[in-house]
Amino acid sequence: MLVKAVPLSDLHAAYRQGRCPICALNERDERRYIDIALYDQVTNVTWRAQIRDARGFCAPHTTRILDEGRSALGIALIADDLIKTLREKLQFGSPEGGRAWSRLRGAFGGAGRALAAALRGTQPCPLCAHLLQQTPVHLRSLLQDLATKVGQTAYAPSPGLCVAHLVGALEIDEFEAGGAFLTQRQQHVWQALEAELQEFIRKSDYQYAGEPIGDERDAWRRAFRLLAGWQSGQHLRR
Repeated sequence: MLVKAVPLSDLHAAYRQGRCPICALNERDERRYIDIALYDQVTNVTWRAQIRDARGFCAPHTTRILDEGRSALGIALIADDLIKTLREKLQFGSPEGGRAWSRLRGAFGGAGRALAAALRGTQPCPLCAHLLQQTPVHLRSLLQDLATKVGQTAYAPSPGLCVAHLVGALEIDEFEAGGAFLTQRQQHVWQALEAELQEFIRKSDYQYAGEPIGDERDAWRRAFRLLAGWQSGQHLRR
């Protein structure tokens, strides 16, 4: 699927979601990909070939498709294609496969390895691959926006970037655009969060058990989210 630029309205909406804006944009793209794939692309020969080569989707994206996919028929068509492909590969890589079996067994050094080679996918999860292309586009849009006063003001409600996406932003060629503001803001976010964590830890001591807990009550949760992100895999090249 095509990599698309991020509309400014979508970018600013992501700032207000109370999580890493890039994670929010990636989740938006996951939903769009699933909707388009299960309705418009399910009969696309090229796309179906990519799904077969990947042997389906990774576990996190399979879960998201099953939970959020609105076309049971689309999922069934993909599943049927995959099961048929795997069955054929298993037959091809079994003793009943004749010469093909002998060639595979000789090339991979054993019956089990031959079967594993026949069943193993040759491409990554298609949805992961799509997000891997789209994430740098999100990061460039963010940095360009943060180079403007309007963008800086809009970014104020954001809790900042998760560590993986902050590292990704630092590695983008366009970092100089809004990079100074981004790092300054991130430092402020971390400093405030550290203070909340210390206050939560202090009030957890029995000596201060009677003090009411304020906004710091979920600081530990927000801190771990900023460390790990809001997604399974951050879709950035290492």
